[in-house]
Amino acid sequence: MRKSIFSGISNPPLPGQIEYYKILGEAILHSPANAFLQWSYWNNELGRYARFRDYHKPFAEYYESGSRDNDPQYFLTKHYKPEKEDQVNIYDTDAAYRTPADHLVASLCALELYKAYVAGKLRELAENFKRD
Repeated sequence: MRKSIFSGISNPPLPGQIEYYKILGEAILHSPANAFLQWSYWNNELGRYARFRDYHKPFAEYYESGSRDNDPQYFLTKHYKPEKEDQVNIYDTDAAYRTPADHLVASLCALELYKAYVAGKLRELAENFKRD
């Protein structure tokens, strides 16, 4: 992950970690008990990062490239357009400090962490199937 030129703090940022634990908690809660159904469920979850990245492809490619050309457009508060208040995360309650890409960066970071978790979960299930 790259460093933000505005904060100088390495990612994943705290909002990305918060999002990761929200996603992980929901996934574990909805995971089926049956091992064969779990295999299907976690395989589907493995594609979650790719689906998000495809949907937000221009930003994801820009962010991952390390380019700085569009940083002001994505990372300055003056370009933020307020959303519906019910869509705002608890850590983003002050609109004066939000940027247009905050939620995208948090989600990219969260889903990268989640992809690694899911891959480990699938390896664990595969090992269990081999033993049975």
